[in-house]
This record gives sequence, C-alpha cells and structure tokens, in this order.
Amino acid sequence: MTTLNTRRNGAGLAQRSDVKVHPVDEHFGGQGALSMPAVESDSLGSETLNAPPAQWDAAGEDEMRTLRLVRRSRTAAVWLTVGIATISFVLSFTSLRNLAAMSAWPGWPSWLWPLILDGLIILATLGIVSFAPYREQFWNRVFLWAVLGVAALVSVGGNALHAWLFTGQLAPWMRWGAAGLACVPPVALMVTTHILGTLWRFHPAPPPDARSQLRERALALAVERMDRWEAAAGKLHEEGYCPSVPTDKLAQVLRYLYESRPALSLRAIGAKPEVGLHHDTVSKIRDAAASALGMTVGDQ
Repeated sequence: MTTLNTRRNGAGLAQRSDVKVHPVDEHFGGQGALSMPAVESDSLGSETLNAPPAQWDAAGEDEMRTLRLVRRSRTAAVWLTVGIATISFVLSFTSLRNLAAMSAWPGWPSWLWPLILDGLIILATLGIVSFAPYREQFWNRVFLWAVLGVAALVSVGGNALHAWLFTGQLAPWMRWGAAGLACVPPVALMVTTHILGTLWRFHPAPPPDARSQLRERALALAVERMDRWEAAAGKLHEEGYCPSVPTDKLAQVLRYLYESRPALSLRAIGAKPEVGLHHDTVSKIRDAAASALGMTVGDQ
C-alpha cells in the first residue's frame, strides 16, 4: 500500500485511489465511540468502480442526452397544454356568456359569469396539484375537490344547456349529440389545467454522477475515520500518555500504526512530514495504545 500525507481530519485520504482503508474494530476491542465499522465494498458500488472511465463517459453522455430530450418534451408538452387549455376556455367561455346573456345578466355582465365559473375550475385544479405532496393539507384538498366538482358540474351543465337551447330546430338525437359535444371544452379545460400543474412541478434534473458520489462517500468515510483516531488520541491524553505530543500528530501515528498495509517501520512512521517524531516516541505511542486502548500491532 502506498502511504499518504493527509491533511487534518483526513480530508486528503479520500482523494487517493491507491490507499486502502482497513477496518480497525478489533484494535479497539469494541469500545463504544472508538469502534469503527467495516465498510462493505458493495455500498460503494464496486461494479461502478471497476468500470473503465470510457464506459462512465459513455453512460454520462447517454444520460445527458436523455435529460435534454426530457426537457424538450416537457417544454413542448407545456406549450401544447397551454394551447389546448386556451382553446377550451374560449369555447366554454363563449357558451356560458351566451347563456348568461339569455338569462339574468344581459349586456356586459354576461362576460363575468364564465370568468368566475371557469376561473374556479382552474384555481381549484392548481390548488389540488400544489397540495398533493403534503399530507397535512388533506382537508384543504377535500375542499378544493368539492369546489372543482361543483364548478365543473355547473360549467359542463351550462355548456350542454346552451347547446340544447340553440339547436331547437334539429332532431332530438342531434340535440343530444350537440349537448354532448358542448361538454368537451369544460372537461378539457379541467384536464389540461391539471396536466399543466403537474408538468410545472416536474423539473428534470441531471442524473447523479457515480464518480462524484463515490468521491463524496470516500471523503466522508475518511473524515469519520480520522475523527475517530483523534478521539483515540484524546483518550490517550486523558490517561496521561504522551502529553508532549500534539493530538493531531498522535492521531496520525495511530493511523499509520494500525491502518498501514503492509506495516510501516517505526522510523518510517516518524519520518512522515505530518508526524515528524523520533521513532522512540512512535514506539511509546504504540505501547500507550496497547496499554490504554487494548490495541495490538505486529512488530514494526
């Protein structure tokens, strides 16, 4: 194994592919906070690690190509949905305005009634889509569903009634057919509004990069392990061992003693730039770890 000059807290340990970190549970004898669980290779994606860089690049290009296609499809779907919703709104608006002008609101007020009715359909549908991910908004969703149901029923009924009244000269079956056709715009308005809300919430994101995930995972493991070596060094200081050796150097010595494979000599460990200690001091640290922490190591 090639040794490594690490920065404090092990930040540099994860950036070297030729350094292998070994489990050290047995060295601490299972002592609480100092125990270090072994990391299964499967959790780091061994198949991904073993894949050549060319395959990674090809897979990344395929994923980005798929992402661009999804984004373009989403954009096209949004514009298509807006177009269909606009057409449906205009058709439904015209029928409801004519119906209002024939009844209680002649003149310009007839333009307001369809705005209220179809506006409620749009508002309720968007509200339902917005509240969908939140379980605590259950009763608000129930209320919006009730509003949507009533508004859609009135809108569909108004469009059907308008078609029925304006086709009085036709045969009965044709009048029923016209009433059925008139129900399409308000239903399409409700459906397209729901689709638009769903598409608006959908934000295609780039797929996670396997290499960056592995680097982040390795860095997190290295930092965690270095923190635990520093905890072991702190315990030695609490027991009164090696008070003149700084905690960070003590942690580095412990790491080299119990993680290096093949094992390094005491002189080699002491000569490390981040250690900088005499080999006799390294030997004292080894003996202190064996005495205070119950850790054993082979002859160096």
